[in-house]
Amino acid sequence: MTPKEAFRDLSHKFHGKGPGKMKLEKRQKKYQDDMKAKQMKSSDTPLMSAEKMRDAQARGQTPYLVLSGNAKSGYVH
Repeated sequence: MTPKEAFRDLSHKFHGKGPGKMKLEKRQKKYQDDMKAKQMKSSDTPLMSAEKMRDAQARGQTPYLVLSGNAKSGYVH
């Protein structure tokens, strides 16, 4: 809890009024997003593309990946 959040909580308790419905929902959403971010690997993207690339390298047993596309070998745009 940040100092600002702690002060807000103290203020709500002192005055006997709680935060509004929207603020509670916003806080819950932020908490859920933080938990999701902590569970996700820090070295990967949300789509888990780095892990998929590592799996493809393991299947092909190569230290590189061939990316599909229309680029010709040696062609730099």
